[in-house]
Amino acid sequence: MKNLLLLAFIAFHIIMFLSCSKSISLTKDLLPGTWKLSQMAIDSNNNGKIDTNELKTISYNDTMFIFSDNTLLKSFSTYTFNWSLVNNDLTISYPLGSNTYHIDNINSSNMTLKNTDTVPIDWLIY
Repeated sequence: MKNLLLLAFIAFHIIMFLSCSKSISLTKDLLPGTWKLSQMAIDSNNNGKIDTNELKTISYNDTMFIFSDNTLLKSFSTYTFNWSLVNNDLTISYPLGSNTYHIDNINSSNMTLKNTDTVPIDWLIY
């Protein structure tokens, strides 16, 4: 009986590891492309989620071009940035530092980045 429980425990952890690896790989496959910032949100009431009144529509052009060679360009800059992905956390490096954003959601046409390094938390919605 103990062997059966141990085997079930090991199988569960292997399945969890494989499903997490697949999720990260899928995210990395979806990142390269052109992402136009459409909305931002600042968590003004510090509840950890986006409320309707916290959403702001972007009226200026802020486009991010992410390439599979781990570089990216922003529409407002001629500088090439670098990016890395660890556990669905996207880190964008620039000459004086870096910003890390958690990828809250991504599909082929939409991406939501959450910056938890700031107080209050802010989101970028592409």
